[in-house]
Amino acid sequence: MNATQPPSKRSRIERSVDRIIFFMFGLLFSMCLTGCIYFAWWTANYMPQHWYLAPNEAPREYDSAQPGIVAVTNFITAFILYGYLIPIALYVSMEMVKIVQSLCFIGLDRSMYHAETDTPAVARTSNLNEELGMVNTILSDKTGTLTRNVMEYFKCSIAGEAYGAGITEIERNNAERRGLKLDVPDEEADNKYREQYFNFYDDRLMGLEWAKQPHPDVICQFFRLLALCNTAIPDGPPIPEQMHYEAESPDEAALVVAAKVFGFFMIKRTNTIITLRERLPESTRDVEYEVLNILEFNSTRKRMSVIVRTPEDKILLYCKGADTVIYERLDRKHKVNEELKEVTLQHMEEFGSAGLRTLCLAYTELDPRFYDEWNEQFIEAKLSLVDRQARVDAVGEQVEKNLQLLGCTAIEDKLQEGVPQCIKTLAHAGIRLWVLTGDKMETAINIGYACSLITDDMTQFQLTGSSAEVEQLEAESRMEEATQLSAQRLESQLIKVQHTIAEDQQAKVATSYALIIDGKALLYALSPRLRQLFLEVGVKCAAVLCCRVSPLQKAQVTALVKTWGDTTLAIGDGANDVGMIQKAHIGVGISGQEGMQAAMASDFTIAQFRFLTPLLLVHGRLSYKRITRMISFLFYKNLFYGSTIFVYNAFTLFSGQPIYNDFYMTLFNVIFTAAAPLVIGWFDRDLDKGCGLRFPFLYKEGQQNLYFSLPAIVGWLGTALLHAALVVAMVLTGADSIDSDRKTGRIWSSPQDGVIMFTVVIITVHLQLSMIIDQWMWMHHVAIWGSIVLWFLFLLAYGAFPIELSTDLHHIIDSVAAIPSYWLMIVVVPITCMLPVFFFRAIKRHLRPVPYQLVQEIAIRERQGETVDMEGYDGGAGRNNQLKGIMARATRLVQRKVLRQQQQGPHGRHKGFVPPYNTQSRVFDVNELRSAATQAGYSISASGDIILTPQHQSFAALSSQSGTARRSVSGGVLGALFNRSSLASSLTGGHHNARHSFTSLMGGHYVQPLTPPGSVPGAVGHLATELQGGSRPSSISGGNGFLVLSEAVPPVEGLVTNPVISNLELAFSQDPRRHRQKDSWLSTLSVSGLQR
Repeated sequence: MNATQPPSKRSRIERSVDRIIFFMFGLLFSMCLTGCIYFAWWTANYMPQHWYLAPNEAPREYDSAQPGIVAVTNFITAFILYGYLIPIALYVSMEMVKIVQSLCFIGLDRSMYHAETDTPAVARTSNLNEELGMVNTILSDKTGTLTRNVMEYFKCSIAGEAYGAGITEIERNNAERRGLKLDVPDEEADNKYREQYFNFYDDRLMGLEWAKQPHPDVICQFFRLLALCNTAIPDGPPIPEQMHYEAESPDEAALVVAAKVFGFFMIKRTNTIITLRERLPESTRDVEYEVLNILEFNSTRKRMSVIVRTPEDKILLYCKGADTVIYERLDRKHKVNEELKEVTLQHMEEFGSAGLRTLCLAYTELDPRFYDEWNEQFIEAKLSLVDRQARVDAVGEQVEKNLQLLGCTAIEDKLQEGVPQCIKTLAHAGIRLWVLTGDKMETAINIGYACSLITDDMTQFQLTGSSAEVEQLEAESRMEEATQLSAQRLESQLIKVQHTIAEDQQAKVATSYALIIDGKALLYALSPRLRQLFLEVGVKCAAVLCCRVSPLQKAQVTALVKTWGDTTLAIGDGANDVGMIQKAHIGVGISGQEGMQAAMASDFTIAQFRFLTPLLLVHGRLSYKRITRMISFLFYKNLFYGSTIFVYNAFTLFSGQPIYNDFYMTLFNVIFTAAAPLVIGWFDRDLDKGCGLRFPFLYKEGQQNLYFSLPAIVGWLGTALLHAALVVAMVLTGADSIDSDRKTGRIWSSPQDGVIMFTVVIITVHLQLSMIIDQWMWMHHVAIWGSIVLWFLFLLAYGAFPIELSTDLHHIIDSVAAIPSYWLMIVVVPITCMLPVFFFRAIKRHLRPVPYQLVQEIAIRERQGETVDMEGYDGGAGRNNQLKGIMARATRLVQRKVLRQQQQGPHGRHKGFVPPYNTQSRVFDVNELRSAATQAGYSISASGDIILTPQHQSFAALSSQSGTARRSVSGGVLGALFNRSSLASSLTGGHHNARHSFTSLMGGHYVQPLTPPGSVPGAVGHLATELQGGSRPSSISGGNGFLVLSEAVPPVEGLVTNPVISNLELAFSQDPRRHRQKDSWLSTLSVSGLQR
């Protein structure tokens, strides 16, 4: 009765597909209507004139005297013929792709597997895979979602005195953020009482030291309340170390364990009796308390009460709950309350600033006569069948009043692992995060800082519904006036925030905003009067914190954000998050400490909040891109294929004459083009998996619906119409009926034209698909090229059947394959169709690249070992950021050109043809040089040095007598090889060859070790000696075995032919393409050292 039917959710892409299907049906009906009207008109007016059609013997569907029947029959014929416009296999293909994505990719992803709990990610529905890539706003619970939901009793305030000396994780994170160092105590040494759910240490309360503190009676009632005001069930022997408690929530378990450690040990519980083992200063005794009534906690009451009868026959009511509801029910005439209210509130604010969860504790003693009267009303309300919960709450209001304040508790709930990093990544992806929590504003703000939801550079707006005037009106019981004043005050705050944001936008101030709103203000913000204003302000903020939120308000906030048009994702872990999860576009449940209610009601289940990052940025982004590409291709190929039928039918006066054979025409969708879309939907990938996490801005492509927007859809459909027009025009022109089969002499007929056109269509659609594939896998090759091959195999196999079965396809491949124009058309026509698409995509990639194309460039450069400057790849959505990346690439190209010119020397690059054996050729092969040197009589060492043989050493001595100055060749071993081989060859007395000038190839100076240090033997020694007395270059020295040749200008007449190059020239003149047969090429210029 109380369960709500889970909503049926469909993705935005599916709803868009429905609209496109309706459009295609409209196009189909318009084609059919156009054809039937024209054919009926032509039949009535012109068919009698065509005697060869035997108009007098025509059947009713072609009777010129009955144009109405002709139109109806032709409409039905055209509807069947043009029905290929509708991609019937679309929904089947989508479901197949989504099931594989859900079960295999998401369910088996190890990056979303939580080993501690053995919990993988689970996709409970396959309808919303692509919706994961389009999320704009995340609405999250805090406890158990951002935090671990592992509660520990940490601090408390009793009778106006704060107890507890620990430092919370939130305090540590906030101190590190501010650059402060905290003196963190050694918890293991200081807290000898620590156990599960209990992390409190203060010697003033431990043991029986609490009895020595001021107000021991209040402390005793405080501990007794912790032990009695709960629904926990003890499990185990009555030994503190072995006792465990089954509680409704971790908070409740932490309070019961704290009471046990403090000396109020619940050892037994029945339906009506709670037995406590109380350790008091005078003795330790077992005390039984009779449970009279339990007023349970719910999101409306925000408190829990228990009424017990003590052994002294007193009736006491113990109550714990939120500070707002407890303070409203305190006895204003009680002197102690007035003394404790302010100091306890101050302590709660301090605890909240440390990120602790606080609860107020109070009690009162009931008059037995009043209780008996009240109990009768309570029993009547409990037995009511109409508005039972409302009546029980109303009766509870009568007894929960005139309370005496005891103090408050503070419980720590630590953040989950990886939450701050996850929130930062999601923020960089352009996703807004709304946190809906039941905590106080101070607690929520500090947790927001700790998890990086709120940062120091954000402008914060805090909206509250409380003020001194409102509290005064409430104290005077003028509730309507207080409500009206709070609403007016909130409206003015929202308007002020809206104006501040608008002014910053006009001034182009780059800042982000955080909005924090408390529970009372949120109550008014969700009213019909202010909800739109609240929404307009909230969607302009990067982070929104809603405090003191009830489960109903969570669902209301989620529904409000949905009205903005954003794709919303709600994530929670408890039953109080089910409404929010079901209301959002996507519901994600965390299988945590509060049961499986949220997980069972969700669309996707994960174990930790940090798994949202791979779920959205990896699987969501890839699923969106794969499915949209697959759907776009399916609409493209069907419109392309159906348009060729329509255009050809127009040439036949819309008579319903098909150009294709009925059999292979029906196999177009189910056989010949079925595999490629599935492979795209399963395995298409533009970037590696890690790029989605490293570059979160890639996620904005899905948020903007870049690949399935109206321009994108129109582009695909327009391309289909263009290709249909080109194919029909070129095929019908190329396959002119005057061409005949050379074997039989028969001219081509309609079956041959249909086979040619169908072949061209098959090849064209697969080439179109291949142009959008970024990373090829073997499955892509099998699906695309295999489908084309399958068509030719079909022609061979089906044409071999008897003519009774194969009809006009009988051996048709023999007639069309024998004509060269068939093979020419199936090559030229698809290429012609692809050229406009290719140039458009190339120009668009260079002028307006999308983010993933920029990241592709980064990945390529990093694989080449380059250091890439990320400044130009910030991924901002806008033309300025894209142009910034383009300009950065242009700057790098200029840097490369300058560096290349510097390394190539003052003469620059060769103009015109550069032979392959020249070192400046991009295909220069060092192995060719080594081989040619060997043929010329030189040997080359492992380091690349040419070693002069003994018969050539005399040539070096003659070089000084020739007086020929050498110009230095630098740039590495290759330069030295050319210089030294040229030097040796010049001594042979050969003539000068103008094509091989011995100028510097690389520029600069070259230092090459020739001999061991301290000796200059052989040719080098003679060369150094002779150069000192003969014609000298600009600078030369031979000390320490190094020959340094500096740059000098050689006389033209001194240049001679290099025998190494001569051998290379001879080899390449005999075989100009020999360099293509080598595996080792001269490396191109490396730009890894360029500054970005």
